[in-house]
Amino acid sequence: MTTFTRLNLAALLTLAMVSSVFAQDVTDATRKFRGDYGTHQSQTYNRHAQDYTRFMYNAPQLQPAAPLPVLQEQAKAVRQNTTKASEALKDVKAAHPKDAEAAKLVESIQKHYANVLTHCDMLDECCKTKDATGKLADCCVDIHAELEAAQLETDKLMKHLKVEPLAVPKKVPAKK
Repeated sequence: MTTFTRLNLAALLTLAMVSSVFAQDVTDATRKFRGDYGTHQSQTYNRHAQDYTRFMYNAPQLQPAAPLPVLQEQAKAVRQNTTKASEALKDVKAAHPKDAEAAKLVESIQKHYANVLTHCDMLDECCKTKDATGKLADCCVDIHAELEAAQLETDKLMKHLKVEPLAVPKKVPAKK
């Protein structure tokens, strides 16, 4: 392969990569502008936090029981996902500054997330000692209830903003 051919091939690959990156940026910008991005991101992080909470709630019943470092990691993940879910709602609020109903729903969801973060502080304390499984379970119940309430409010927000749920991935049929 000659140097000229290699340079042409490299230029072609670079052009293809740049164009795909640009197309992705345009799609992301459009979603952020409409507010779709924030609602979907918030829902995703909320579900992750719920999953981690369910694991922590059931951890003492697992055989063998989940070790303390795993529980601490799970507690950290609940906090991170809740924080990210809350941050994603800021995009929604910014995309709809004159919509009073959307602002009211976002504030309600943010309150639920604030309550979750308060419980996360207690969860961190519970994860410092192995004998606090009863208190750990209570924290998980409270966190899960707040996350479910936030999810219900997010569903109302999506309905109000007419944001469609994300499509289920499907294989593209092969061309004949």
